[in-house]
Amino acid sequence: MIQKMRKAGREAAFRVRTTGAVVVKTPVGRRQTAAALAWRRPSRLLKPAALLEEADRMLARRNAVLRNVRHGSAPARLFGHLRFAGERVLQDRAVPLGDLLGYGVNALGLIDRYIDGILEGWRHGFAETSYHFTDTHGLDREGALIIVDFSAVSFRFREIERDVEARAWERAWEGRSDLAPALRKYLFREMARRVTGAHLRRLWLEARRTRETALCLVKPAPSERERRAANVALAN
Repeated sequence: MIQKMRKAGREAAFRVRTTGAVVVKTPVGRRQTAAALAWRRPSRLLKPAALLEEADRMLARRNAVLRNVRHGSAPARLFGHLRFAGERVLQDRAVPLGDLLGYGVNALGLIDRYIDGILEGWRHGFAETSYHFTDTHGLDREGALIIVDFSAVSFRFREIERDVEARAWERAWEGRSDLAPALRKYLFREMARRVTGAHLRRLWLEARRTRETALCLVKPAPSERERRAANVALAN
């Protein structure tokens, strides 16, 4: 039973509360998601149709993550050991990387770990595509890197490939001030070196082979005829 919950904030696609070391997320619908997006940037209200489309995309991505974690296609540990309690989603609590950067930690090391996390995601067939890692990623109490906010996670290879080829993270960081210039320079340099189309295609192929192997190892359920034959054999 979840007790002593306190409000922790809100992601656009969830109502969020915390209880001890656990974050409890309750999915919300289209209208609530659109309202949260408009609150973040009121200018979105000038184009209501576009706002609703953005909300729909966010909900589709949220649902894709939940579906893939449920089915085992995406490791729950990469999302804070994501688990389910009815309609609610439970996630290990984490400190956002943006908060850690202000505590004298090895900032370059955190960026390296974030990039390691991108490559790990590719190995499992997905990527976080906002690239605002100071908000979307964190360290749990064991020091593991997790994706805290997965509303911009994509499982679409072509979309991710386009982002990589265009270095979409450089555009994503325009106008943001939560990363010092020296750290931004290091981020862009290491992303250009490690987050490449060639690496994406190689790791994505590995992910596909792993999924196909897992499917081959799953024994198909017996047919009704096979079950009847087995029952007859056991009766004899």
